Amino acid sequence: MAHQSRRLSLKFLRRNQTSPEIAEKAPQQGSLLSSTVAVTVLFSSAGLILIFAWISWLFIFNPDKIVWMNKFLPEWAQIPFGYSEHPHTLPEIQASVQAQKQTSGATLALDKNDNAFLLPVFQQRPNCQSDCEELVALRVYQLATDSEFQSKSEKYYRLATQLSVTGIDKSFVDSKAENDDNNFLPLTTIKGFDDETPAAGVWFNLQGEYQKGTSAIAYGQILYYNPERSNLIQLLSWKSSNGQSPKWQQVTGNDDKELILDQTVGLEPQLRVYQVKPTKLYLNPIQLDKISLKPPAIKDTAYQNAISIARSGLWTPALESLKSLQKQRTNALPATALAQVDFIRLHAEFTKAQAEKNLG
Repeated sequence: MAHQSRRLSLKFLRRNQTSPEIAEKAPQQGSLLSSTVAVTVLFSSAGLILIFAWISWLFIFNPDKIVWMNKFLPEWAQIPFGYSEHPHTLPEIQASVQAQKQTSGATLALDKNDNAFLLPVFQQRPNCQSDCEELVALRVYQLATDSEFQSKSEKYYRLATQLSVTGIDKSFVDSKAENDDNNFLPLTTIKGFDDETPAAGVWFNLQGEYQKGTSAIAYGQILYYNPERSNLIQLLSWKSSNGQSPKWQQVTGNDDKELILDQTVGLEPQLRVYQVKPTKLYLNPIQLDKISLKPPAIKDTAYQNAISIARSGLWTPALESLKSLQKQRTNALPATALAQVDFIRLHAEFTKAQAEKNLG
């Protein structure tokens, strides 16, 4: 009986005894989990510290870059922007600009209700003989909605954001220009577009003129004001040897118009077409993408041959070839290919109009 009891005890001990391998793995797994959690917490903390440091740096040295944070903060926590914590009337703003030995240009409306406007700021260029005022800054002011200012007879505005204007690199406008002390060409005018423009915002063209021999080269920048983020975005630098300014025109089958830059000199058309495309950036939600014939949008021999013909300057034969290809296809061309077809159609129509003009 005692012998049987001893056998049962031995079986019980063997059954409940933990094997050395299992006993060794358990601490290792626990240690690995603890290390993973520690590393995750460490990197998360470091990321938060870097973000906080970046926001703090912007708040001290460039607070206009974080104006968008006010949209998510309660009124008591709003970050003050501008030259003072208090709003100003337009005459007061203009007097402040003049006190800094600068000139304020005509205000440009940013909405239909006169709740926001853009103020161009000009400065006199030294040692200048003509067209001496250049743009140095663009400021966006928004109507003050505080109750104490709404009750006043005059309108008060706060500075929402501003953008420094440095001009255009001379080598961009004239690659053969000699290097000197004036490496940047000034932007001297700013205008809104009269044409209907895409995207829910306001577009501006900053422009200047560069004299080269007997011809004048127009150059400039395209800016976009994003009302949702209250910021100005510089999207495109451009130049045109024939002095033509960019314009908005319906080119593709999309609902939105495209931006066209005419760089034609002589009979051969040189047109640049830009489409408005969305981005994943919070402050810069859109960009201007140029329609290009390189590379061909689809891997189809007939299509690629037509694109090659267009790139050689034979726009009309290329368009006819593409029209024939579209009729033969059972499936519609993708959007990128359709944009290339419309780009070729624009050049073919331009070539035809130039030929008729010369004959007439």
